[in-house]
Amino acid sequence: MKSLCPPFLVVSGPTASGKSSLSVMLARYFSREVINVDSVQIYRGLEVGSAQISPEDQQGVRHHLIGELEINVPIDAKWYCDQIMSMTNSLQAEGKGSVLCVGTNLYLLSLLYGLAELPQGDGELRNQLEQESTVVLYERLKECDPRASENIHPHDKVRIIRALEVAHLSQDSLSEAHHIHQATLDP
Repeated sequence: MKSLCPPFLVVSGPTASGKSSLSVMLARYFSREVINVDSVQIYRGLEVGSAQISPEDQQGVRHHLIGELEINVPIDAKWYCDQIMSMTNSLQAEGKGSVLCVGTNLYLLSLLYGLAELPQGDGELRNQLEQESTVVLYERLKECDPRASENIHPHDKVRIIRALEVAHLSQDSLSEAHHIHQATLDP
């Protein structure tokens, strides 16, 4: 008989709202494993600053994607989606489900709605852009992609550089790529 349970349950909320303990409770009750969906808790050495659940508080429930990477390993939403899909599929094949304990909503939204088709990053271009001041980069972004500049804080150098990178590497601006992606989601 096929299970009527969804492959994963989602627990989401702000930091220190009790997500981890609720995830453990649900995982124990429904015999599931917890998949952590957090951009900081994935790293080793950030246990205190990221409010990682302790081994004792895990109460014997298997947790994934907590303290698994060195701090110098870069991750993004696509990487996280790939990991979550692989884990949920493996657990389903074993007849188990999972509880997603979500601290980074971008990763959950990317999992549920997919990601816009964007070009792969270009390390050389990124290094060149990183040499410039955030003010200069933001002014350049306002010129080439005004809509993106309205949604990116003027001091968010990482996102400004990514938007400029997309504009340089593709025929579409970042805002146009997101607009096209959004249009595919709307009925």
